[in-house]
Amino acid sequence: MTTDRILREEKIPFKTSDEWDLVRIIVKLLSYRDPNFLLKEFVDNAFDAFSKRQHPSSYPKQIRVTIWTKDERYPHIAVFDNGSGWKPHGGVDNPKKGMPDFEYTVTHIGNSVKSAHALGSDELRNGGLRHRNAVGLFSFWRLGERLTVYSRSTLENGQISPCSMMTWLKEARYAKIVHDVEAPTELSNKAGSLVVIARALNQIQ
Repeated sequence: MTTDRILREEKIPFKTSDEWDLVRIIVKLLSYRDPNFLLKEFVDNAFDAFSKRQHPSSYPKQIRVTIWTKDERYPHIAVFDNGSGWKPHGGVDNPKKGMPDFEYTVTHIGNSVKSAHALGSDELRNGGLRHRNAVGLFSFWRLGERLTVYSRSTLENGQISPCSMMTWLKEARYAKIVHDVEAPTELSNKAGSLVVIARALNQIQ
C-alpha cells in the first residue's frame, strides 16, 4: 500500500535576520547614483512640504539650497523650505502633541506615504522611493557624515509648533531627537524645515 503525498503550493514571505544589514545594502545600492541626484532627494522633500498641508498665504513659498565645501573646517550642505514642516504628533494625552513627529520617521522607514495608484509612471519605475518614508534621508550617507534636521510644523489651528531637532550620524542605528529647541534663524518666526548635512564630501557640481 502506498501513500500519496500532496505537495501544496505555499507562499513564503521573505525575511531577513538583521534588518539593519538590509538597510545598509539598500543604501549601498543608492550610493552608486550621481551625488547630484541624491541631493535632489532633499529638494524633492522640500517641494513635497508645500503639498502635504495648507501653506500660509501670508508669505511666498521658498526653497533654498546652500553648498559650502570651501571651508575644510565645516563643509556642509543645507536645504531650507518654509513649507508646512514635519507632520506633527497627534493624540489627546500625548505630551509631544503638535511637535514634529520625527519618532514616526525613524521607526517607519520604507512605509509608503502615497498610494500606488497615485504614483506617476516615472516614480513607479524608480521604485517609488520619493514616497517611501525616510528612504531619501539615507542619501546623506553618500553626501556627508552627519544629518541634522530642524522643523516647525503648521498646526490645524494655524499656529506654529516649537522647533524640534533630529540628528543622525552616518551608519548609526539610532537618531537623536530633541523637542522644543531653539529654532535656527531660518525658522525663527515661521514653519518649515532646515536640513543640514555636515562634513559634506566635495562631490556636488
